[in-house]
Amino acid sequence: MMLGVHSLFEGITLGFTSALNVFFIASMAIVFHKGAASFALTSHLLRHSYRRVYVHIIMLIFSLLSPLG
Repeated sequence: MMLGVHSLFEGITLGFTSALNVFFIASMAIVFHKGAASFALTSHLLRHSYRRVYVHIIMLIFSLLSPLG
C-alpha cells in the first residue's frame, strides 16, 4: 500500500519539474529506484506464498501508479 502511495508521489514530483536537466535526473532516479522497489515487492509477495496471478496483477497496478501520478 505505502509503495503505491510512494509511486504516486514519484509521478507527481516528476510532473512538477520545470527544467529539462532536473526532469532528466529525476526520471533516471525514478527508473533505477523503481527497479529496486519492484524487486523487493515481488520478493515479498512470492515469499509469503501469494499466487502468481495475484503477484502479476499487483505488479501491473504498481507499475501504473507512477505514470498516473
